[in-house]
Amino acid sequence: MLKEIRASDDGKKSVSSSMMETPFVVQENYVLTVDVKKMGLTTSGQHVTSKMLVIVTSNDQVYSIENALYTARRQRKEEAEAKAEREYE
Repeated sequence: MLKEIRASDDGKKSVSSSMMETPFVVQENYVLTVDVKKMGLTTSGQHVTSKMLVIVTSNDQVYSIENALYTARRQRKEEAEAKAEREYE
């Protein structure tokens, strides 16, 4: 949010980044209940499939996790619930 917008002598409004609120960092941690031997990201040549995180455990089991579950661009739980509520109305 902007704190203020200043008008210059010629009547034009100017906005500066110094007038914006200080950003804050949002951090989430995840804990795996298995020992991880290898970890990697998938890619495709033509971006036909979505990215996935692939994990190989110490027992040689393979897990794949969709990018939508861990990306910073996903909706938070509160946002998803609010959106669902608006759609229900």
